[in-house]
Amino acid sequence: MRNFGALQRYRLNYPPSDIAFSQKGLLAAGNGNVFQDCATKTADKPYIRHNPRGALSQLEFCPFEDVLGVTTRVGFESLLIPGIS
Repeated sequence: MRNFGALQRYRLNYPPSDIAFSQKGLLAAGNGNVFQDCATKTADKPYIRHNPRGALSQLEFCPFEDVLGVTTRVGFESLLIPGIS
């Protein structure tokens, strides 16, 4: 905060419609990508990619769980993100 500079930078093909951070250090971007360990380092590639059915409107992680809720124009999807301790 003192330097007001970026800690990490990510290059995406197009801007995400929504982003969500989990308490376990994951970053979900609204373009279908989930990045791992974003709080401590810059990820060079996505941990998981998902193409939702319909246009994505909102993302939210369940607190301290491995579940990501994805709301689209056609409904709701619940994604289990494996391998996170």
